[in-house]
Amino acid sequence: IGALVEGMNIDDVIARVDGIRCGGKETSCPDQLATALKQAKAKLEGILRNTTIFGVDLIEVGLADLVCKYFVELIAGKGAVRATLKKYLAEA
Repeated sequence: IGALVEGMNIDDVIARVDGIRCGGKETSCPDQLATALKQAKAKLEGILRNTTIFGVDLIEVGLADLVCKYFVELIAGKGAVRATLKKYLAEA
């Protein structure tokens, strides 16, 4: 499943795998992935809309994608915070 959805955004993955059944079973691994992604997306949207954390609703002001991009870079692995700071501070 991972190889099929690698590089796709969350909404496209959900659209692709939601409702896929495996034989006569109620659900399948792809369907369970869609359910988990919907739950994670709802939680993330709650965080991104939290004005107590950010001072503004990041989705409303159009900054959610940028903040998520920075977050992914910051958690990429050992040395990621330093590399991210160097990358963006060098541009300033």
